[in-house]
Amino acid sequence: MKWSSKSGNKHLVSQTGHALVRRVSFRNALDVTDGQSQLLCSYAGARRFAYNHHVGRIKANLDARDAEGKAGVVKEQMTPPLSWSAQSFINEFNAWKNDKLPTSPVGDDGGRGLAWRGEISADVFECASVDTARAFTHFSESEKGARAGRGGGRHHGLRRRRQQIASRRPDEIRGGRVDRRGGRRGD
Repeated sequence: MKWSSKSGNKHLVSQTGHALVRRVSFRNALDVTDGQSQLLCSYAGARRFAYNHHVGRIKANLDARDAEGKAGVVKEQMTPPLSWSAQSFINEFNAWKNDKLPTSPVGDDGGRGLAWRGEISADVFECASVDTARAFTHFSESEKGARAGRGGGRHHGLRRRRQQIASRRPDEIRGGRVDRRGGRRGD
C-alpha cells in the first residue's frame, strides 16, 4: 500500500490501485436542556424555510419558462433560467434575507429582510442552500437519465415533521474534507 494525494486529498491506495477511503458517520444522542432543544428546533425550521425558499424560486422559474414555451415565446425573450449552483443559492439567500433584493420580505414593523436572521447561525442557511443545490443536481441528472434508479418528479419542498437534525462543519460545506480528529485531511 502507498499514499496518494491526487485531487488534493491524501489517502491510502491498494496494490491494485483502488483508493482505500471509507466514510464514517456517527449518530449521537444528545441530552439537551429545554433552551437547547428550542434552539435546535429553530435551526431545523430555518433550514426547512431556506430549502423551501429555493425550491419555490426554482419551481416558479421553471413554471414560468414552461408557460412561456407553450405560449410560443422565443427563447431569447423568455424568463432567464436560474443557476442551480450552491454558490448562487447561498448568494441569493444572503442577499434576500439581508434586504439586498427587491423581493426581500417586509416585516410587520416595516423593516425589510428576515427579522430573525440574527438569531440563526449563517451556517444553517448555507447548509440548506448546499443541500438544495445537491437535490436539484440529482433531479437534473435523473431527468437526463444519468442517475441509476427510477426518475423523480418535481420537488415539493420539505414538510414539517419530526426531523433528524443533520449538520456539517463549515470546512465540509466549503469543499474541504475533515477527518474525525477535527483536522483537515492531508495536513
